[in-house]
Amino acid sequence: MHTTRAQRLAMFNLFKWVQFPGGYKAFRKTCRNMFFSGKSDGTYTIMVHHAGMLLGIEPDGYTHS
Repeated sequence: MHTTRAQRLAMFNLFKWVQFPGGYKAFRKTCRNMFFSGKSDGTYTIMVHHAGMLLGIEPDGYTHS
């Protein structure tokens, strides 16, 4: 999965917030790049399922449900 630096930072902050069991690598495996963001560089919005919500992490690091 290709990610931007901002997305990796947002994923790590989300990992610390949700206290995912199994470590950061296990948490990253639950993240999926599902939606094309429409950017010319081909970056994707990363989707994470947590607590019954679907969280999206945009290429600029913005996280939303």
